Amino acid sequence: MRKLFLASFFFMGVSLAYAQESKFGFIVGFNLSTIGGDSEGVRPKVGYQFGVMSLLALNDEFSIQPELVFSNQGTHSKSDPKIRFNYGYINFPLLLRYQKKDLSFVIGPQLGVLINTKIVNKLANDKQTIIGQLNNLDVSISLGFEYDINIQMGVSTRLNLGLTNASANSNFEGDFLNRSLQLSYYYFFKSKSE
Repeated sequence: MRKLFLASFFFMGVSLAYAQESKFGFIVGFNLSTIGGDSEGVRPKVGYQFGVMSLLALNDEFSIQPELVFSNQGTHSKSDPKIRFNYGYINFPLLLRYQKKDLSFVIGPQLGVLINTKIVNKLANDKQTIIGQLNNLDVSISLGFEYDINIQMGVSTRLNLGLTNASANSNFEGDFLNRSLQLSYYYFFKSKSE
């Protein structure tokens, strides 16, 4: 997995050298996240994400899209809807974007760094930090579609599929994989050439 990310960032470096033009902007939206794999008794949780993004055009159809995004993820207990598992990640997607007219397809790896995690019991007004029970790094694959409303803004839908075990607790056997479906709005600032 480390080789995949080293290759990805090498590819981004080469792409920067050959990029025909670049854009910079922000992305904000909602996500529906859960823990998949061997987890049981959980249901999706609504969260949010926001961050910055860049678009590095290689030609008229292909671009590299690196992002830095804070993502509020986690899940709900199925047996007790008042209990939520809140996970905060700083995610670094590195996407290849293929565009035809106003519609684009994106795919690429994403590295997530865990920065906080809590179990929240809304009924008892109780919060517990469980950061030691989760792995600090999360690797996933992102894929989705983007629609450009105009030259500066658009909307995106994306699926993030975790590839590494989110749990660091040796008492739980199996793979517990982050899953999220995102709906976002993005905006690129005008460049001097536009």
